[in-house]
Amino acid sequence: MTITPTYVLVTDAHMFRPTMFTAYRLLTQTAKTSILHFWGSGLDESDWSLLDQLVGLNPKVQIIKRDISNLELQGAKHVGSHVTPAAMGRLLIPSKLNGRVLYLDGDLDVVGDLSEIFEIDLRQSLIAGVKDFVVTRRNHNKFFDKNRKEPRTVELRSLLSDGPISSYINSGVLLMDTDRIKEEPVIYERLSDLHAASKWSMGDQDHINNLFQGKIYYLNPAWNASWGRSIEHRFLLRRFKSHTDEVKYKNNKIIHFHGANKPWKRKAWKFWKTYDRSIISYRIQLKKYEKSFPMLAFSGSH
Repeated sequence: MTITPTYVLVTDAHMFRPTMFTAYRLLTQTAKTSILHFWGSGLDESDWSLLDQLVGLNPKVQIIKRDISNLELQGAKHVGSHVTPAAMGRLLIPSKLNGRVLYLDGDLDVVGDLSEIFEIDLRQSLIAGVKDFVVTRRNHNKFFDKNRKEPRTVELRSLLSDGPISSYINSGVLLMDTDRIKEEPVIYERLSDLHAASKWSMGDQDHINNLFQGKIYYLNPAWNASWGRSIEHRFLLRRFKSHTDEVKYKNNKIIHFHGANKPWKRKAWKFWKTYDRSIISYRIQLKKYEKSFPMLAFSGSH
């Protein structure tokens, strides 16, 4: 059966322009006939008209716009410093779409064609994601063993139940088999409970890890390279019970600039560091983008 790669980006007004750039990078890297769903919360007509500038950039990609209403996001709350109610929109994907869907955060740089991810054998898993870099590094340094009573340690152990903390994934890049999720009625119903998701410290990410524990296929860090650090990430993963696909060398496909300190807010000078080289690469591509689409510029914004 031929699978049409299907992608989803979800944003609000605050992250609209960076998410537009992520859409642009996806369009420039995509070689196969695909569908890109661009979902927006709280966007006005002028925002949606700006998105039209990208329509037709890649004739192989159909862009479908969808306004997410406040009713659909009912129960979602702002969590911490940067998990917004709109971010909870990814939890609605199985209720809106069918087949395999790749969700992408708006703070990404797509550096390769992503179509091959849809062909991965998920081995009966419902979703696929990359183990979280920060959690993996802390686990490697025995942070959680040394800080058993620290609130986040307690929360992680609670939400993962019997699962090891090393199994915790980052939800910024998430492959969902929506058809199989719908075949699990308890998970399917609980997934869209945005009020419950908002109770966790990391909101929807914690909610996903809690619901899908034991039903996650772990992707190679190249699919969600934390600030480009996939080599370091694979080195850390070798210490745990990671399968071969996770730790074998693979060129980065997606670089994820998670956290509050975004690459468009700062410059980098330490060329010998993977972290800074990823920022430099992002800003080079952003400069080309803003030259072609000056109305969509956002570099230096906060």
